[in-house]
Amino acid sequence: MNAPQILKAALFNDTTLTTHYGCATVLDEIILQLDRVGINIVLFWPVGDDWRPYRKELETRLETIDLIIINGEGSIHHTEERPRARWLLELADLAESADLPAFMLNTTISNVEPRFITSLRKFKGIWVRESGSKRYLDELGVKSTVVPDLAIHAVARYVKSLDYNPPSRPEGRVLVTDSAVQEVSRHLRSLANEIGATYTHMYKDSLFERRARRTIRKILPDDLLIYRKLTGVARPDVKYVDWIRRLSQYAFVITGRFHTAAFCIAMNIPFLAVESNTSKISTLVYDVFGSRNRFTEVRSLTEFYCTRKSQITDISSDEEFLLSSYRDFSLSSTELMFRMIRRGSTEWVPKSLGTSVS
Repeated sequence: MNAPQILKAALFNDTTLTTHYGCATVLDEIILQLDRVGINIVLFWPVGDDWRPYRKELETRLETIDLIIINGEGSIHHTEERPRARWLLELADLAESADLPAFMLNTTISNVEPRFITSLRKFKGIWVRESGSKRYLDELGVKSTVVPDLAIHAVARYVKSLDYNPPSRPEGRVLVTDSAVQEVSRHLRSLANEIGATYTHMYKDSLFERRARRTIRKILPDDLLIYRKLTGVARPDVKYVDWIRRLSQYAFVITGRFHTAAFCIAMNIPFLAVESNTSKISTLVYDVFGSRNRFTEVRSLTEFYCTRKSQITDISSDEEFLLSSYRDFSLSSTELMFRMIRRGSTEWVPKSLGTSVS
């Protein structure tokens, strides 16, 4: 029997350049799971870069590619005011013109202008990471499937492995992380100071280092910049194990980061979350626990923590069951998603050929 053909993919919204531990985890998992179903990513397009000025170069590159993957993350919302969200949705139109199947995965979607509904319907498959996005797309008449954020799958798998030896968590030691929203981060930092907790951000690199990288990319010659975009060279090495080890040192986590909440879910760490720039965090909490007991609005954060501390700093037996069930769902749904991407790509019938990829 002949081995299945290795397919080539172009991936857009490569978030590893941010050195954000959660985003880097997702990208590592996408690469790993695609490889397991016989798909190699040969083009990495970085987060925050508009692909449209390079359309001609991209169309030439796509002639040797079998499918397009969009890593949606938390980028696709409020398209009226967010150019990045528009760029990602318009990739469905690029895929159509290149006669390639396009798949959007690991995404949160909300507040999309009506003109982009047609673009959404052009995707061969859409996988959202929480139920709120699915309800929103259902209302638009766009099909989607819920698969938990890929960081949960990756971290839960690692935690189960022989390489993971969790340290004993010092009782009462609390970690507070930042948020994607500056005002929320200020509240979180204030709470950390008030309760004597450690405060940190979720990036490998400092703010200065991240700004320096963006500046360097802006001054690169166009030909070199295009080469890097089309090949994926010089992608930062961000090991999510470092964030796992950091979280393992604390008994309780308070966060405004979707991916820190996801790590806590994968690692069975009790946590309290506040909302970010969309409802993705509160919806994630509800998807796992069936309630919002581990979520509060930022304006009531300090009062909520101080009055309910005894109830939330441990995981109850009911919560243990719900966390385990959610991780099992993550495992089964993730594996099915990547098999469906392989199948959808293999069965794709290019209009120009009239035959499927074999």
